[in-house]
Amino acid sequence: MGKLKICPNPECQQLLQMGGDDAWVERGGSVFCCGKLPEPIEELFGDILHVNDYMFCIHSSAKGMVPFKINANDALIMETQMRTILKNYRARLEEIPPI
Repeated sequence: MGKLKICPNPECQQLLQMGGDDAWVERGGSVFCCGKLPEPIEELFGDILHVNDYMFCIHSSAKGMVPFKINANDALIMETQMRTILKNYRARLEEIPPI
């Protein structure tokens, strides 16, 4: 699947896109995408330097495109959070009695 027309960073090398294509987005579908930036982006917020070399983007019909500049540490935090959500979800599935 190619990059979406609404991709916020044309230089980003797409690693994985899930959800659909441009037609899916136009119909109101959601898409998740991650990619590697050609060069790290350094930004100073307050007195903390943020160095990001990846993009993680979410497109939803409610919010539009929401791009996040991230690094591997951010991805590790997100992985841990998603694992927690899935653990909770699976536990609730196990509580549902069979029909």
